[in-house]
Amino acid sequence: MELTQVLRREHEIICDALRLLDTAATRLQQGTPGAAEASRRLLEFFRSFADENHHGKEEGILFPALATVGLGPDGGPVAMMLSEHDEGRQLLRSCGEALASLDDRTTRQRFGEAARRYISLLSQHIDKENEILFRMADQLLGPEQCRAVDEACAAHQLAKPGETERWERLLGEMAALTSIKQGATVEG
Repeated sequence: MELTQVLRREHEIICDALRLLDTAATRLQQGTPGAAEASRRLLEFFRSFADENHHGKEEGILFPALATVGLGPDGGPVAMMLSEHDEGRQLLRSCGEALASLDDRTTRQRFGEAARRYISLLSQHIDKENEILFRMADQLLGPEQCRAVDEACAAHQLAKPGETERWERLLGEMAALTSIKQGATVEG
């Protein structure tokens, strides 16, 4: 199914950003100049690309399709994914609140702790989706459902042309600025 391939590819991009966030959080806690701005840009990435775009496709396209084959939002893997999406949003809010008042070491520490909890949550979440949920979707959805899901995915992608590429470029620029190699491993 094309949608699960798109979502897996987006997971790779999100993992690159998680690595950058880990470095930015460390540098912010150390008081490194420019770390706050890098952190703000990364939070924008996670809100826009990871949550609105990526989770939007899952919540608006994939999860409703899975509900038609008995995997609804009231229990099981879809309920767990939705819960983790909500938890991630709360952690992003906590990071944003800490960034809004970076006037002391305690606030920088609070940002780092929330960022690392977010990194851990999203890393584990991505593994569950890639290894369990997407495989279930590929196996359980019939040809007609797959076609409808893929058409909805294509329409979603057309609504924001070049969005993925724009964020990939931004992350590449940030990786160069923070001397992080994309494709390295993040420990959750």
